[in-house]
Amino acid sequence: MIGLLVWKRPEKGKRQKRVTSEVCSILQMRVLKIEILRGEKTTDAVLRRRVAAAARIFGRSGVTEIIPPTEFMYLPPLEKAGVCACSRLPLARALAVRLVQRCVKQLGESPGTVRVAVCGESLTGELVRVVRELALRYRYVLLAVPSGGEELAHQLRREYGVSLLVTPGKAQPEAANVTVLFSPAKGKGSGVVVPLYEGAEVNFPDLRLPPVLEEQLPADVERTALLAALYRCGAIRAEQIHMET
Repeated sequence: MIGLLVWKRPEKGKRQKRVTSEVCSILQMRVLKIEILRGEKTTDAVLRRRVAAAARIFGRSGVTEIIPPTEFMYLPPLEKAGVCACSRLPLARALAVRLVQRCVKQLGESPGTVRVAVCGESLTGELVRVVRELALRYRYVLLAVPSGGEELAHQLRREYGVSLLVTPGKAQPEAANVTVLFSPAKGKGSGVVVPLYEGAEVNFPDLRLPPVLEEQLPADVERTALLAALYRCGAIRAEQIHMET
């Protein structure tokens, strides 16, 4: 189960618990929702204690990943208790081709001239999918993996009639305008980088769902973490996500 952490404003003249929890759902995704009371005069030290109390509740419930509030500054106390923000990596990889398309558009390049590189440690299913979709859209796609690249190039040429340039090793190709990294790069490129490995910071644009789904989402929470959790549990599909271009 995923955790959801939200701030709650005090109600004037009403005695309220500082930290409350309940199990609820967001688009049929079950979450353990914890509300932390935060007033205008609540001190940082008090908030840290309340966050620590929330961490203990998450821990007792077996929750290790949460959707935090917007601009949340108290992740370190949660991480010490074994609770972290939801990984955005599955969402980033699902949207990889659209992230590349956005970069290409911002660079002012055309599909026939732009050079897109994909680098990784191995030919995983996700990497192969991204390479195939890019090769169907762009004329110059470079692949840098330790092995298996030539076989994939032959397969794409045979099945789709597209070409794929395979470079030796897995270092980031210097000539690429946009480079997709499925693992940290060895070497420096001159273009835009789309990092798709654990721990990397992905620069997500504004992401939106159809209005009928948007109105069911909680406010004032970190959107990419929320959408990443919904995508990973199957509550939404990648094609339902609109990306700002």
